[in-house]
Amino acid sequence: MSAIIQAIVIFFLLILVHEFGHYIVAKKSGTHVYEFAIGMGPLIRSFEKKGTRYSLRLIPIGGYVRLEGEDKETESPTGFSHQPPWKKFLILFAGAFMNFLLAWVVFFLLFSILGEATTEIDQIIPESAAEVHGFQSGDRIIEFQGVAIETWDHLSNAIKETTAKQPVSVTLLRNGSETSFSLQMGEGENGHGYLGIIPKRGFNFWFSLRSSWLYFWQGMGLLVGFFRELIQGKVGADAVAGPIGIVTMIGEASQYGWLALLNLAGLISINLGFVNLLPIPALDGGRILFVLVEAIRRKPIPPEKEGWIHFVGFALMLGLLILITYQDLLRLLRP
Repeated sequence: MSAIIQAIVIFFLLILVHEFGHYIVAKKSGTHVYEFAIGMGPLIRSFEKKGTRYSLRLIPIGGYVRLEGEDKETESPTGFSHQPPWKKFLILFAGAFMNFLLAWVVFFLLFSILGEATTEIDQIIPESAAEVHGFQSGDRIIEFQGVAIETWDHLSNAIKETTAKQPVSVTLLRNGSETSFSLQMGEGENGHGYLGIIPKRGFNFWFSLRSSWLYFWQGMGLLVGFFRELIQGKVGADAVAGPIGIVTMIGEASQYGWLALLNLAGLISINLGFVNLLPIPALDGGRILFVLVEAIRRKPIPPEKEGWIHFVGFALMLGLLILITYQDLLRLLRP
């Protein structure tokens, strides 16, 4: 599958999840949904059910949920403009929330597939200290330097505390019997000791849950840090990737296998959710800002005025997207 097709599939799924968030919360809150569209531009196919038109459009980048009374005044009690601020907030926030949820689910799936490293040896690195001293696949390390080993992290940290060529003692559990070794550590990075084993991994629900949660917030933290540096001028606008740049990254990730591609899809989902919450007109964050203003002044801003502001914001964002796409092309063509 080419990088372009992979990118289309990923964008399609991420946008579908995002727009479904808006759609389902609007439906559950009693707000009428005129249209739930995946893609932009010319209509390919559509059908109507219970007053909502579900449509698939030609350009597979983008999508939208069109709500009654979103950008113009309406007298209907099911219109978006007649909903209390808290309902409006939930409808607008739901898209980004679904992207965050999808990212976490993807990361949970990744850690579940990779599994948790155990103290049982899966592979021996050729010409390593472990191979020289007769370690075997299936051995379980139960003691290192006289200290009982219960987890891989415990063992990994103990190995990091050793130095190259340092003599150590290791006790293995092999076929139900304990076997002890005295050996000399190999040479790892920065002069640290190196044993030369690859651990067997196994599924652990709590490990996957905890690791995916931490990895999700690590991704969020990196994203917040990037935008902070972007605002401070520490990184240039050329560091921002547009559609072409993302397709390039997807192509590079696919070379490392589908797990790397899945990981990138999760990170893109975080980015999509985060960017949509920025307080910029035309984005969900810009609309949420208007809802907060409404909650403070206890009076909604006329939908026509708000719609005009969002239209201007959309035009500016379109110009920014063209600029970023141009930079992506320059990077792609650069020798």
